[in-house]
Amino acid sequence: RVLTIIFKMSDKVVYYDKEDIEMNSEFDEKRSITSTDVSTNYILDTHGIKPVLSNTNSIQKNNYPFFTSFILWFASNSSVPILSMGTLGPVLFGLSFKTCVILIILSNFFCSIPVAYFATFGKTFGLRQLILSRFINGYHCARMFLVFQLISCVGWVSGVNVPAAAHCLSMVNVDGNNIPKWAACIVILVVSLIVSFLGVGVLQKFELLSGVLNYVCVFALIARIKLSGEFNLGENIGDHKTVIGNCLSYLSILISFNIAWAAYGSDYTIYMNKNTNSWRIAFGVFSGLFISLSFVTIVGAACACCIHGKISDVYGQYGFGGLLYAILIPSATEEKFNSHLNVFLNILLTWLSLSVISINVPNFYSFSLCCQAIHRFFERFERQWYTLIAFAVSIAISITAVETSFETFMSDMMDGIGYYAVLFVSITLSEIIVFRRFNLKYIKPDNYDNTQYLAKGIAGIVTFCLNIPIIAMGMNQSYWVGYLSRKCGGEYGGDVAMEITAVFAFLIYIPLRMIENKYFPYPI
Repeated sequence: RVLTIIFKMSDKVVYYDKEDIEMNSEFDEKRSITSTDVSTNYILDTHGIKPVLSNTNSIQKNNYPFFTSFILWFASNSSVPILSMGTLGPVLFGLSFKTCVILIILSNFFCSIPVAYFATFGKTFGLRQLILSRFINGYHCARMFLVFQLISCVGWVSGVNVPAAAHCLSMVNVDGNNIPKWAACIVILVVSLIVSFLGVGVLQKFELLSGVLNYVCVFALIARIKLSGEFNLGENIGDHKTVIGNCLSYLSILISFNIAWAAYGSDYTIYMNKNTNSWRIAFGVFSGLFISLSFVTIVGAACACCIHGKISDVYGQYGFGGLLYAILIPSATEEKFNSHLNVFLNILLTWLSLSVISINVPNFYSFSLCCQAIHRFFERFERQWYTLIAFAVSIAISITAVETSFETFMSDMMDGIGYYAVLFVSITLSEIIVFRRFNLKYIKPDNYDNTQYLAKGIAGIVTFCLNIPIIAMGMNQSYWVGYLSRKCGGEYGGDVAMEITAVFAFLIYIPLRMIENKYFPYPI
């Protein structure tokens, strides 16, 4: 009964018209195992990877494209993992606050552009991003991307988002009966699971509420940074070559986080009316991503620049969660404090920890869609079953990750996901720009699962494989430092895999695509 009440909170109901069913003669054969009759009004958003048609009742009638797009991306990128990413610049790479600010703004500006562009495809074709990739990159290439996207979704949630939040949640009432880190992981994932069941409609409303509360916490954090008196701009550590290498490594982390959203681009605009202005959607997504990621990451860097005195002692004992606790909670560093203010700020720290839900939900949601898209057989199961799988896997990984060296683990995980994301964006854009000249009118959404109307995608697969050794040569991780990486910096080198992979993928794909088209012509 409790679950039923929760599910009824959603006003996102999917209807199937007779015209929709007639256009897909295999509808009954592929119907989800847990589905009832198609005329039933679903309480959950059970719409899978099939195109959202313009004549269905699920299309938003009175949507505000800029506001809707802006809020979703602005709120989901205002949570505690973004703060933790900001701290890596000064803590892990020894960069000054000014250097971090410059790198953060530049990376977020350029990386938000492809995400905003891809988001406009949703309302035009009614297809999820990696289903649309079948038309652009080819059927088999898109399936390869789906496998890596599955890893990416779970990796973000369990390797980056949840451990960062669990560190903070375990610090609430740390002098009393605080929650263990492993239990914090479970609490965060359970709430994320429930919200992700309810679909895009509830997700947008949840992000609106979450975004307001998230920024209350962020501005409270800024005020406490000012009052602490510990903030220091700092200086870059090391000689000139070392600083360059550290800048490149930190830049790769910033790129990874932002560019990874490109594979989700159109997933959250498929319910928008086809007559919606594309520029408004693009500008809303770009603004939400750029402003939120830049602002919150800079605040995270500012937190790391406060690691002095008593704050340093608490950080040394508890890590990232201890840093936010020491800055935000007066009792952590002050002998005389207002007890009521202390309770209020503990509540804010609790919500700041739970703010990660706003970024977990899109990952759970997209994970389930990727599972359905890998093979026709998996379409038979509703997406909520795959969300449960992601939930179970994330619990196991996050509990393990939260007890490791968090900063190093987070850096390695984010870069690993980023390498795939850069390849996806580079290959996709090379097809759109060079061969399609930004003209995608050849895409017929009804043929999304008909291989006769889809390219094979051999060029994309080969390009991906050929770039693996290039990535290995340019990467700089705790487990591997490539040859080119060692040449781009001082003693510790610098990660240049993102930059060289983007260039080489673009250049390699073009001749391979021409060769493939000669033997296996692409649809026109």
